[in-house]
Amino acid sequence: MRDIIFGNCLSGQKLTVGSSSPVRFLCNMGHMDSLESLDAEKRKVELAHQYGIDIIADNSITEKGPELRKWIKHNFPMMLNTVPVYACFVSMKNGTFHVNQLLDTIREHIETGSDMIVVHPCITQRLADKVEKSDRIIKITSRGGSQIYRYMQSAHMENPYYVYWQDICKMLNGTGVSIAIGLSLRAGSIADDLDPLYLEEMDIAGDLIIQAQQYNIPIVVEGVGHVQMNHIPTLLKEIKKRCYDVPIKTLGPIVSDRMLSEEHINALLGGAIAAVSGASIIGVLFRSEHIGLPTVEDYEESLKNYAVLKYALNLASPQLELEKAMSQCRATRQWGNILKYAFFPKDAQDFFCDRHKGTTETCTMCGERCALLDNFSDCQQ
Repeated sequence: MRDIIFGNCLSGQKLTVGSSSPVRFLCNMGHMDSLESLDAEKRKVELAHQYGIDIIADNSITEKGPELRKWIKHNFPMMLNTVPVYACFVSMKNGTFHVNQLLDTIREHIETGSDMIVVHPCITQRLADKVEKSDRIIKITSRGGSQIYRYMQSAHMENPYYVYWQDICKMLNGTGVSIAIGLSLRAGSIADDLDPLYLEEMDIAGDLIIQAQQYNIPIVVEGVGHVQMNHIPTLLKEIKKRCYDVPIKTLGPIVSDRMLSEEHINALLGGAIAAVSGASIIGVLFRSEHIGLPTVEDYEESLKNYAVLKYALNLASPQLELEKAMSQCRATRQWGNILKYAFFPKDAQDFFCDRHKGTTETCTMCGERCALLDNFSDCQQ
């Protein structure tokens, strides 16, 4: 897999993504409705930073977007991922917008400090016609891709990202900003996870990747979608082959269509398999996915879960030394040090105090039948 180094030159911050780097994690947030609290979205950004997220993705679709993006860049070192077509939603009428508006929005995002922009250039008119006639259960699952499709249908025009691809590449050349090619036809149903139209879209992405690389633009391909668990390695292999082995950025993937209210676990399972199958950026999903905007509490719950996954995937020295130290403390039941070495020390302490009302000689699971009692005669508490 080809590594990329990206980061807007305006900030001077860089991030390496690829096979020689740790698996990176991305977290979505954004102001979705004028009635939603901007303070809540800012709190989500603070939590993402606290839990070690590498890339924060602003998906705002209201006029608050520019303010929020500037605040993020001014206050946090995380890479900023943005979606230009979302910023067009504010003035979009009947699914249409002027092409110049989209190009101007890309420029504005670069000038604001975006480090990675998501574009949807691969849903061409020819492919869109095939999708319309297909038996896919969910025709287009990508929100950005669906808006481009609506534009194409309303204006009777080709995908503007596809038409102006060279202009966009020239615009980004030398800025350090990465392009994330969003695959609009990633499956919205696990019944469509290896759909031939999705594979065809990957081939279009591959052609555009070759063009972008001529301008030395760091590029990733985004979108894995809903995938049966045992199909994830196959799908990742197809993306690598058809998209010239650029880093892969996932959204999930989701391994079941039925896990409403438990989507954070659903996606965590898919994300783990995707990561060991070669994905370089794992997108965090939340309990309320497919139902509603996550609360701050939903957000932190998912971040804690994904922090465990990030740690496990990138386990190496000195973390392995901490793992060994924890094992040594468990072997001799040094409860003070056991709790100190816990990944979430405060949570472990609270849990321990709740369970241990009496003796702390052993845990409350095994009591006097603890396997370690027979191995050590001079156990310390």
